[in-house]
Amino acid sequence: MTVHDDAGSSGRLATFFATDDDWEREGSISLGDWLVGAVVLVASLVTLELIRGVGTLDSSDAPTWVEWIAVISGAALLVFRRQFPLTIALLAGLHMFVTGVWLPMVMGLLPMQIIYFVAFFAGAAWARRRRDMVVVMGLITLFMFAWLSWQFAVGSGIDEIRESTSDAEGSTLVGPVTAYVLLTTLMNLLYFIGAIVGGQVAWRGARQKGRARRTGGDDRGPSRASSSAAP
Repeated sequence: MTVHDDAGSSGRLATFFATDDDWEREGSISLGDWLVGAVVLVASLVTLELIRGVGTLDSSDAPTWVEWIAVISGAALLVFRRQFPLTIALLAGLHMFVTGVWLPMVMGLLPMQIIYFVAFFAGAAWARRRRDMVVVMGLITLFMFAWLSWQFAVGSGIDEIRESTSDAEGSTLVGPVTAYVLLTTLMNLLYFIGAIVGGQVAWRGARQKGRARRTGGDDRGPSRASSSAAP
């Protein structure tokens, strides 16, 4: 019974992610992509300087120009997200890791978190080969959770949590440290699963529209392109 359930679950996942589907969603760099990159860049830099203005970055030893480079390079990734979706997703994962290790306050900025989410979303939404998408996005997710686990188990993460929750009474069921770890894990899980599943849903929607246009084109004359220009 368990074997059949596992096979059924694997089959449903394969069907949802369309791992055997050869339909390709064509993506290219458009003016809209440059506008997205520019808007996100401005929002990220403004947020960075506002955070600096209230003194949150006082504990950072990094020069201002290094923080700016981190923000600029992150925003630049979004320009190419549709043409090179999996490459950009990998670079976004690397950018997230490097920035999180050396510039954690910059990595935690809301605009930067949006950048990473959109890059991962685009990896799932625009990848040409669906099997490659599953492998790449799976590896990124596993690496990020391995990094998170390492911080909790070996790094200074637990010590910092204890210090920040030293005055918290906690719950009768869950202590402050345990609650913090579980909450952080859950938020990260929702973050990555949301990006991947959301991107896959967008891809499936584009496939449906593309095939509908192609069918309509076959009925009325020359077929149209099967790609979608959705974000």
